Amino acid sequence: QYIYSESDAEVAVHLFVQSRVRLALAGSTVVLRQETDYPWEGHVRLTLESMDRPAMFTLRVRLPGWCRDPQVMLNGEPSTNPVRNGYATVQREWRAGDVLEVLLPMPVERVRAHPAMAENQGCVALRRGPIVYCVESFENGPLDQLLLPREAAVEARFEPGLFGGSKIIYGNAVAPMDDTWNGRLYRADPEAYREAPLRAIPYFCWANRTPGAMRVWIRETEGKP
Repeated sequence: QYIYSESDAEVAVHLFVQSRVRLALAGSTVVLRQETDYPWEGHVRLTLESMDRPAMFTLRVRLPGWCRDPQVMLNGEPSTNPVRNGYATVQREWRAGDVLEVLLPMPVERVRAHPAMAENQGCVALRRGPIVYCVESFENGPLDQLLLPREAAVEARFEPGLFGGSKIIYGNAVAPMDDTWNGRLYRADPEAYREAPLRAIPYFCWANRTPGAMRVWIRETEGKP
């Protein structure tokens, strides 16, 4: 009931979970199959696997608010049906074998906080699709010194051996060179920086390998690494 809801002439898909459901729609018994690797990938395929007979009903599919450019395909062609209250709404006479696909692009995005959130100003969080990421100290060093240049490229790669298989974000950050201070507490000359490879994991996975500090909001700096 969390994934689907139905009435006499409508079914709504609320969550993207690989599954199969039997429905009673417009006087026809309908078996709907959902195939997806969400949340790692944004492709959702809904197939009307079997029907007693063709039937007129409405299929509604949630389009997540995090996705800026969702696409809906009906039997391989772009769907021009309306979006209502956050759901793609397709009303037609459906037949067994019809396929509705939802494509949700998942670029790695930098999320910024409202100016009223003073603690997060000058910082960004990394998000891909519905998943927020974090950095851990044991592989990124002191997190309060980690700086992510604004123009630094970040990319997600699937790591099958990590957390049972997860998308991990990689990038090039920078950090201060502590060995240039020569024992001084203060200095007037510009800070020197070194490259610091960044590796961010899904937030829900943190503290699953070794104890240590974790941070979601990463300090941002101008320029390239």
